[in-house]
Amino acid sequence: MMKKIDGHLHLVRSLTGLNGKGRLTPLGGGRAIWDDGEVIKLIPDGWGDDHFLVDAALKVMDNNGIEKAVLLQGSLNGYPNYYSWQVAKKYPQRFMTSFSVDPFAQQAMTIVKRYVEQLGMRVMKFEISQGGGTSWLSPTIPA
Repeated sequence: MMKKIDGHLHLVRSLTGLNGKGRLTPLGGGRAIWDDGEVIKLIPDGWGDDHFLVDAALKVMDNNGIEKAVLLQGSLNGYPNYYSWQVAKKYPQRFMTSFSVDPFAQQAMTIVKRYVEQLGMRVMKFEISQGGGTSWLSPTIPA
């Protein structure tokens, strides 16, 4: 039987998204609101009220025959880098993880070195999409 691997899974420790619409605030029921007033449905019913944690992810994975998943970070949900690392350490047979960093952060390289050299992470997600990537962070990057 062929293994199923989810190559793009986001855990949400807390909805702390940020993009060109401002900050994201959870409303419950899987919904959240951007500072500009747009309400979005981010978490499917039954998966979590304002978070999607590892126990819920494992249940969804098991119910769908998914053996492993790659945890990715993004500005839509926030960057639960450390939580994802903790999950991958606890369940190495089920998860591998990436980390993300704001490249304009004053301590960006210190953060990268911590995740790579101290925590042993080997995948960095660097998203440059218009809506959720780093293109909205700096006026020098065309959208």
